[in-house]
Amino acid sequence: MPESAQIALETQLDEWENLLKKSGHRITTPRRVIVQSVLEQAGAFNAEELLASARQVDDQISLATVYRTINVLVECDLVREIDGASDKQQYEVGSGVDTQAYLVCDDCGKTIPLHDDCLILRERLLIKQMGYSVKQVSLRVRVVCDGNCE
Repeated sequence: MPESAQIALETQLDEWENLLKKSGHRITTPRRVIVQSVLEQAGAFNAEELLASARQVDDQISLATVYRTINVLVECDLVREIDGASDKQQYEVGSGVDTQAYLVCDDCGKTIPLHDDCLILRERLLIKQMGYSVKQVSLRVRVVCDGNCE
């Protein structure tokens, strides 16, 4: 990892730890390892994938500790739950109040975020026209691979 990326990761890790402490949560060594593993995720992840990543640093971390830490991160609005392809709950870094749009591949199981400002504007305008205030929008588009899976 380039030095600038490592510094950015450490800065974000410190920010999250401070937020967790302010929310009344302890920062144990396993929790720190798990939080760092969350921040290193490139996209959507599940608890088992997070466990495998965390165990590269500390092989004593349990799946129960991973789930407890994920729940704390969701509660603190640092991680959000997303609807992925499998029965396993998936997560990603980010607030739960944003628009969540994903392609979910039935062939390979990938969950790919869609980031489209026009989509977000259309959703919010339509909802406002209907007389509601947006709390959260979640869109899941099921797809199949056209040779795009690795």
